Amino acid sequence: MRWVVLIAILLVAGAVGVGFFAHARQRRAQLAAPQPGARVVTIPVEGMSCVSCAATVRKALQSIDGVTGVEVSLEHRAARVQYIDGKVSPDQLVAAVNHLGYRAGAPEVEETK
Repeated sequence: MRWVVLIAILLVAGAVGVGFFAHARQRRAQLAAPQPGARVVTIPVEGMSCVSCAATVRKALQSIDGVTGVEVSLEHRAARVQYIDGKVSPDQLVAAVNHLGYRAGAPEVEETK
């Protein structure tokens, strides 16, 4: 009976993991192909210490009107945000991160190609 429960847990965990990684690939694809009129900014974020911290920053940035994609790297302690210029500014994104209790550094806007 224990083996059946263990196998069920492993199957569920595997399915959840596959869904998580597919969603992460989709988010990366959004940033790799910017929308017309979109810009990308990288914001250093100090104070993130776990995956939950990174998820909190990602969700907060995604909820801002004008943000079209967000990637948060716990390893690099930074958020890379795609946004529509004119709807939201890098300063507003920095303020949102600071409002969460983290310390956002100076944003670096990537040059558009």
